[in-house]
Amino acid sequence: MDAAFQASYFVGDLIAPLGVGYLLRRTALARRNFDHMIEGSFVVLFPLLAIFSFWVLTVDWKLAWLPVFGVLLHIVPGVFSLGFSRRQCFNRADCGSFILAGMLSNLLTLGGISVFLLYGEQGFAYVQLTVLFQNVILFLFCFPLARYYALDSSAGTVSWAAVLFSRNQLTVVGMAVGLLLQYSGLPRPDFCRDLANGLLHLSAWMTLLPVGHSLDFTEIRQHWVAAAVIAVIKFVLTPLCIYGVASLVIHDPLMLHSLLILAAAPTAINAVLVVRLHDLNIHLVMAAFVFTTTVYLLLVYPCLYWLLS
Repeated sequence: MDAAFQASYFVGDLIAPLGVGYLLRRTALARRNFDHMIEGSFVVLFPLLAIFSFWVLTVDWKLAWLPVFGVLLHIVPGVFSLGFSRRQCFNRADCGSFILAGMLSNLLTLGGISVFLLYGEQGFAYVQLTVLFQNVILFLFCFPLARYYALDSSAGTVSWAAVLFSRNQLTVVGMAVGLLLQYSGLPRPDFCRDLANGLLHLSAWMTLLPVGHSLDFTEIRQHWVAAAVIAVIKFVLTPLCIYGVASLVIHDPLMLHSLLILAAAPTAINAVLVVRLHDLNIHLVMAAFVFTTTVYLLLVYPCLYWLLS
């Protein structure tokens, strides 16, 4: 019941701030105020959360295949997205948005809830192991990638120092600090758990309010074709590849089916945040987020639930 309550609580954190943010479009609040919310999350909240979580990180090497496939869950759709983007007539900002929308999937929140509904706490534990390196990929690869396309589309020249080092990647520093604290053997104070829980929900509102504020259905209607291509990558190509490879090395049906569900997850909120923070094409990635999430909830997951239950 605790896991079910936690899952429903995160659904509330997902839906409520999106709705409130969309309603705030009718107010006189400027976009820069919402951008400051995102920046504050990446500069302050996420680094603190990284310290607290990596401080108590333990790795079970008997389940090492799960984080390996967690990395592949980003690489496989990323490669497909890169290939399809080159076949389209995107400008550089559109290309960056398309690749990030295809690469980043809603693994922990929507994917975790989906696996939990089928396989309970054991399945949810598998999800947590699978997304072990998700933040590492987000901050060490996706942020520099977005920075690259942002600089390339605005200036035509790219400074790799500017790509690789920015204050939005302070979470990497938080990860390193957390690992050092864990390696030192210093026990984490009990209050850090409650503090991390509060920061997590605060970060959900600070990052999703701007996403809701960015919802412009008039603009995103122009990008439904790109969103449909991303849906093919998310729901057909990636699951086929991940399941095909995983079935060769993983023989536990519960673990294998959990990976299949995660491989079919829709575009992540993080893709919207990264694109907006780097001033790429927010409407393209928002179209992918809305379209793939809707298709997943109405069609993909019901089919998976029927097949795997």
